[in-house]
Amino acid sequence: MAKFTVRDPYGKLSEFQITGPEVKIGRGNQSDLVLPDGKVSRLHAILRLRDDKYVIEDQQSVNGLFVNGVCVKEKELVNDDVITMGDCVLTFKDTPQIVPAISYNEMPLGGTVFLKNADEVLQPMGTRVLSPQALPQQTPSQLIQEELMILRKKSQILTLLYDLGKALSTVFSIEDIYKKVSDLLFQVCATDRVVILVSDEKTGELVPAHVAFRHGAPSETLKRLSISRTITNKVINERASLLTLNALTDPSLASSHSIILQQLHSVMCAPLIGQQGILGLIYLDQPKVAAFTTDDLDLLTAVAAQAAIALDNARTHEKLQRDAEAKLTYQRFLPAHVVEEILQSPQSLKLGGVNQTVTMLFADIRGFTTMSETMEPEQVVAILNQYFSAMTDVIFDHHGTLDKYIGDGIMALFGAPYEGPDDAANAVHAAIEMQQRMKAIKRDLRLPDGRQVDFNIGIGINTGVVTVGYIGSERRTDYTAIGDPVNLAARLESGAAKGQIIISKSTYELVKDKFEIRPLGPLQVKGKREPVERYEVVWDSQENTL
Repeated sequence: MAKFTVRDPYGKLSEFQITGPEVKIGRGNQSDLVLPDGKVSRLHAILRLRDDKYVIEDQQSVNGLFVNGVCVKEKELVNDDVITMGDCVLTFKDTPQIVPAISYNEMPLGGTVFLKNADEVLQPMGTRVLSPQALPQQTPSQLIQEELMILRKKSQILTLLYDLGKALSTVFSIEDIYKKVSDLLFQVCATDRVVILVSDEKTGELVPAHVAFRHGAPSETLKRLSISRTITNKVINERASLLTLNALTDPSLASSHSIILQQLHSVMCAPLIGQQGILGLIYLDQPKVAAFTTDDLDLLTAVAAQAAIALDNARTHEKLQRDAEAKLTYQRFLPAHVVEEILQSPQSLKLGGVNQTVTMLFADIRGFTTMSETMEPEQVVAILNQYFSAMTDVIFDHHGTLDKYIGDGIMALFGAPYEGPDDAANAVHAAIEMQQRMKAIKRDLRLPDGRQVDFNIGIGINTGVVTVGYIGSERRTDYTAIGDPVNLAARLESGAAKGQIIISKSTYELVKDKFEIRPLGPLQVKGKREPVERYEVVWDSQENTL
């Protein structure tokens, strides 16, 4: 898996795992990778996956994008490329592992077989009980020596676990965990091959996730070695590590031809047991007989237990990272309480389009176009940003969902993605507060010549059954609502004068007992054969009722 090693302007190092086909990089909070540097643009660059290659593209940044010291507009990245944005330095890491093909056999187990689980290896000191037959045959001195050997072995295992745990404590890349585990096993065991098998999510079959050889490339003998399904099945069923010595004590395998033909060899296999069950297996083999000992089996069992903890932590880290990215995405258009509900119960959000009753609110600035003609573009954007920020906060405060910004207008939904009994009332409350908030905005803003800004908003609200969900193309989707009730809400907003809140009859029936409302009479709108009834919310007299 590709990743960035990031050094910020203060020298702090961090890692960013690249998990999707596109990564937005910049100073703004809407970026996937946020760089806390004033010299970095809000959206400085975008990393895209094209034909299995990562390409970074400058997004018209102020201070430029540099790859290996050269200013570029677009550059295909390779492993160890150094990207500079402002005072932030990113090192690109992409070392995909090519997993060699392996084969399986169904041969029954031969030779001497040992099974051991992690509890036996890591049992507390003093719990070992000698057999009654052993007691009379051992002197006190022999018993002491045996206990010392046991203590040394446990000390070796604990030291190994400590070193491995320390090495894996800051590693959250699953591929890096596999590599550290295989490197350590080559150091402590006489294995020529380390295979880490994981369960395929779709088929449930064991597939190789990592294959490493002691001397880099496999020998011809190692190429012929296959994975014993008998061993892997037994390890999974028993949830215990296994060691087989094969032909050493199997009289049926006396000839070397038989050994080569059946590909028999020394094998150790240990389960990776995580919090949710077996994550996979570590499989070690050697073409020589009796290459491993029971001490090796203890060590492998201990390593597998520690590796399983590291893999659980890595998967938890990946999930937290995905949740953080999802939260950032959802927070752009959903209030905080809805975001938390979605993250806790993702299945509750039905994507792809569902029909439900929603109250739509449209708001648009009156007189802004004329006023903006006398302003610089930067001033127009600054005013709009202040306006949008204030209005979005109001929408979220009243449990609404921001659908989109339309020029200097806003579309919001109440009752999507989750319906509630007060959706229509929440929309009207939001509309009233939006009108009230406009007073403060106009009071605080000034034009370049010192004049006070003079613009107001008109708001239209309608309630009806619409289709809501993620709608769009494969390249881009937006959460929105479509249907005739949406169009009617937009028409009502178009017919609203500055400072007015116009609601439809369907919304009126739901809120008529909660607000001061007066009828305006029917209005002929585009797309409707018959005029539609409309009502005005008298909000000036309701300022203290919110």
